[in-house]
Amino acid sequence: MNVIATVNISKGNFESWLIFFQSYEEERKKFVDNEIVRKTSESTAEVLFKITDIDGLTALSNSELVRAGEEVLGVVVELTPQS
Repeated sequence: MNVIATVNISKGNFESWLIFFQSYEEERKKFVDNEIVRKTSESTAEVLFKITDIDGLTALSNSELVRAGEEVLGVVVELTPQS
């Protein structure tokens, strides 16, 4: 399934979020393909990707590492399926 994740960052900026996002890239690659990150403003981004393992991606998204990092940066993610 191809999706766009809209990322809103309320307690940081795009650069600080990108550093965090890249810190778990190897884990994410187990569950997604064709990931493209786009900066849309200083406090927002879009990530386009294909989900290859929804259960694995869900577990990663709910992991302490990801949840704690997103909380520190005030990150809210909205997923939109693409055709």
